[in-house]
Amino acid sequence: MTITAPAGPAQADPPTTTESGILRRAACELGLTGLLLFFVVTGVRWLIAPDSPFSVHDIHYALAILGVTIGVLLMVFMMSPPGRRSGGHLSPAVTIAL
Repeated sequence: MTITAPAGPAQADPPTTTESGILRRAACELGLTGLLLFFVVTGVRWLIAPDSPFSVHDIHYALAILGVTIGVLLMVFMMSPPGRRSGGHLSPAVTIAL
């Protein structure tokens, strides 16, 4: 009789220390951070600018919509394959440090 370990949740790829692995992880981090900043700035422009057709006139509603949208966007980016590969920090400071 053999005992096998139960199958657990899928594990992320282990971090690599080769130069190409570090560059690939840094490129994923940079790309996701750029996308996140683009969507945040675009969302602020659409919801807060007075000349926007999507403008929300109450700032509290606009901030609530932005907060929920950015939270969902962060979760999607972190759970994506590039997010798992890079560690999903999505912070400009971490991107520059890498």
